[in-house]
Parts: sequence; structure tokens; C-alpha cells
Amino acid sequence: MTKIKGNKLTLRRSDGTEVEGHLEDCVLLPKDARQLEGKEPVEFEDEADPSRDPVVRSPGQMMEESRTDKETEIGPVPLHKKQFDGKLAKLGAGQFVAYCNSHPKLRKCRVGKVLTVSRQENLIIVHRYRPLADGRLRVRWLPAFTVGGNEVLGE
Repeated sequence: MTKIKGNKLTLRRSDGTEVEGHLEDCVLLPKDARQLEGKEPVEFEDEADPSRDPVVRSPGQMMEESRTDKETEIGPVPLHKKQFDGKLAKLGAGQFVAYCNSHPKLRKCRVGKVLTVSRQENLIIVHRYRPLADGRLRVRWLPAFTVGGNEVLGE
């Protein structure tokens, strides 16, 4: 590195030529780092090859694949698999969840942080979070507390 100006820098190669670059695109390596790949350039497969599966799948393709995967399973699913592979098994304390309101005609959901999970009672205790907009596009979610019957936001 020969010169830094803002987030741009000038690098000197081993042959003496100088190259400009951005600081966020650079990585500082330790002195004992070794190059393990060699000098040959890395060649990638041609992405335009029609026989190759697409790298990015659409949501429709993902849904079709999941349907075909389920159809390949033959026979009834054992009871224990039905019991323990639900959404409750994937939740843990400290995770955030979006859950529906108790009123079926209101088309809103709420966000909360899971405090405890009771698998025996099929019960999840959630600390409710409320949005706080900053007047732009960013929304912060803060925990809500009840003080004197009114709901207030806290840090």
C-alpha cells in the first residue's frame, strides 16, 4: 500500500506497477499466509449450458420440487415424525417470530421475541415488539411494555 485517500487506496505490485482499489474490497493477510491454489487461473463452467440446472430457482420451481419430493415418500408417515417435526420443534428462546392476531377478520400480524417454549403444553411465551419508524424506509422493532394500562416502547 502506497497511498490512502478516503476509501480509495493505491497498491504496488511486486513488479512495481501501481493499481488503484477500494478499501472495502481489500483483505489484510497475516505475514505467514500462503497461497495454496497455485498460479493457474480458475475456470468456471459455462452458465449458458442448457443441460445444466439453473443456479437461481423461482419460488414456483421450489414449490414444485417440494411437492415431487413428498410424492416419492411411500406409505404413511410414522406418528412420532408427525408429532415432532412441526413448527414448535424449530423454535427456541431468543428467536423472533411473526404471529397472527387472535381476531380472524383483522389481516395483521404481530412480531415478538420467544422467551420460553413449553413443548408439553404446546405453549410459547412471546415478548411483543412494536415498530418504530424513523421517517424514512428503516423500521426498528422495540420491545413493548404495559405501564399504567398503556403500551409504551422500551429499549
